Amino acid sequence: MCLWSQPVTRILAHAPRATNSGPSSDTNSGPSHGAGAPLLEAIRTARHTKPFVAHFPPPPQVSSPLVQSRAANLICDPSDKDVPVFADPHDIGNIVAHLRCGEPVKFLERVVSPPGFDRIQYADGKEGFVSNSYLESPIATPGEGVTAPSPIYKPEPGYTPEARQAGIEGKMTLAIVVDAQGNVTDVQETSEGLGGGLDKSAMDAVKTWRFTPATRNGVPVPVRVMVEVSFHL
Repeated sequence: MCLWSQPVTRILAHAPRATNSGPSSDTNSGPSHGAGAPLLEAIRTARHTKPFVAHFPPPPQVSSPLVQSRAANLICDPSDKDVPVFADPHDIGNIVAHLRCGEPVKFLERVVSPPGFDRIQYADGKEGFVSNSYLESPIATPGEGVTAPSPIYKPEPGYTPEARQAGIEGKMTLAIVVDAQGNVTDVQETSEGLGGGLDKSAMDAVKTWRFTPATRNGVPVPVRVMVEVSFHL
């Protein structure tokens, strides 16, 4: 089993080292004697220092998978102020509305021509077009602005006693779907099976894999990718 953990950052406060450079020049701290004076000054300063507060970036926004004629939420990058709605995807200069990031809309269809737009229904039954980067796309494939998922947990499948006894070796190719959270949600065998229980062993192992998810414009999206699993005695 492959175990991994995120590094933990520790913040240490160090008092200044004592030196033999002579008496302190700080007239407000009173007389000081010996090497302990710098340490006392550090303690006095620390009493007035604000406690450290850690700040973490917000997690990426991820909408649920798109279903035609179902509700969906508009998702934005941190730099986006709102979502422009176009009357015609061929005329992006004709903006008919500005919707809020996170606002619920109804996804109607993915536009084929020109590509890169979704038809939606918004307030009071109005319809318009938005860039499909504002809605989570259906299962994509890496390329054309979509990054590939990167494995972070990838245990190897085990050999079955039957396959080991029969001396079976070989490779399998699997088509998998990695969702926007980096989980494997679907596994399909695309190559000829090896037999001896290795096919099931490979698929069961791959289902436990975890990935850094693929992204489009910085937003995690589900993708379908091909992976290869090898068995060698």
